[in-house]
Amino acid sequence: MSVNQLDTMIKHSITSPSQLLANNLAKVVQGVGDFLLLLDIDGTLSEFHSDPQQSFISNDNLAILAQLQNHLPLWLVTGRSVADARRLTAPLKLPVIGSHGLQCDTLIDSYCLVDIDSAQLQQINQSIVNATGDNPHWRIEQKPFGVALHFREHPELADSALTIMQAIGHDFNDWQLKAGKCVYELLPQGVDKGSAINHVLKHYHPHCRPIFIGDDMTDEAGFIAVQSYGDTSNKKGSDIKGIGVKVGCEPTHAHYYVNDVSAVTALLQGLLALCQS
Repeated sequence: MSVNQLDTMIKHSITSPSQLLANNLAKVVQGVGDFLLLLDIDGTLSEFHSDPQQSFISNDNLAILAQLQNHLPLWLVTGRSVADARRLTAPLKLPVIGSHGLQCDTLIDSYCLVDIDSAQLQQINQSIVNATGDNPHWRIEQKPFGVALHFREHPELADSALTIMQAIGHDFNDWQLKAGKCVYELLPQGVDKGSAINHVLKHYHPHCRPIFIGDDMTDEAGFIAVQSYGDTSNKKGSDIKGIGVKVGCEPTHAHYYVNDVSAVTALLQGLLALCQS
């Protein structure tokens, strides 16, 4: 999905999300026995940091995740690589959808959901390096399956970043441009967080009701996927849909929202309490 397509999708969102709090969680989930919990990292489990390498997940959140995984299946769904997700969540061992849906790591098996042209990846990286020069305000991150241009410390560079990445992407038809919080990223066409979540549901958790919590534009495809999902083989019927939870108050397709990372912590604590009750 291109930046323009995603922008149009957001602008035409008709969702007026309801605030999801720990004290109304039980009414919304109506039991937790068949849930699959899917969690973004940056801006959801960890506070947004100007330098992505300085981000961390609090010990409180790690402790809650450690207990939750004893009660229900739990996956990370992140724009970070699988290796980076592992670093941030150590010592936990959780399955990961990485690189915006390009990587799937089940803890038993790890594979790509699309083919990667390594030569083009290197060409894209070099093109971004050439376009940004020696300007220290840019932060280039080459991932295993894409290249990101960050400007978290200098948000005034947003228009310049978009111009650079659109120009480079124009020369690579098999790659798509994704927009995030103070970042643009070129990735292979054909997959996003929504399609990757559907892959996980189909192949690993077909009888589960998904809950996905995320904060960024790249999470919108995930919200649509979980809220459209219904397992027709489940005795509860396909009218039981998944739950999308947006972190923040920006326009969204998610049916629910929480205010910030601390509210995510409270929500996860509430979910754990339901699991233990």
